[in-house]
Amino acid sequence: MEKPPVLLPKKTAYEWSRELSKTAARRFFLRRFRNSILFFYINFAIGIVCLAGFRAGLIQHEQLAWIYLIPIIVCSVPTMILAFTYLKIAKTFSEFPNKRFSICAEEAGLTFQTSESSTTVKWSNIKRIWKFSDFWVIFRQTPRLVCSPLPVAPLSAEIFKTIEDKVRQHGGQIT
Repeated sequence: MEKPPVLLPKKTAYEWSRELSKTAARRFFLRRFRNSILFFYINFAIGIVCLAGFRAGLIQHEQLAWIYLIPIIVCSVPTMILAFTYLKIAKTFSEFPNKRFSICAEEAGLTFQTSESSTTVKWSNIKRIWKFSDFWVIFRQTPRLVCSPLPVAPLSAEIFKTIEDKVRQHGGQIT
């Protein structure tokens, strides 16, 4: 027996909080900069070793102790870049003036609504979805690539299935 098609529209509402914002930013950052984070840990370890060498050189009054500062400075630059990138992502994910959202899966696309505005994203403009246990990050193509975090908790299985099917039908990737 064939399963009947999912009837659209499917709608649900949720409230964005500071906790959701932090979690979404952290998950996005860790997945986007996965290889850079390994580089960060290696840099951090090298920096600690060089700092210990610099301190030991100062204690023993060695004239070449300053040479240990060069790797410390070189290692701190990428670390600072990653830190500022994370702060920028966290700020972007928390900049929602209206915290109440509703999402509606329709035939035309996915509609995000607040009390102030409504935005419909065509299914063909959704290029990728990153799935996490508690969040989805939806990447949509406007003149530039934009991402929208979507908490999993308030959404029903029907909405998930509808979004996945529609995105795949229109050539999007789900990972």
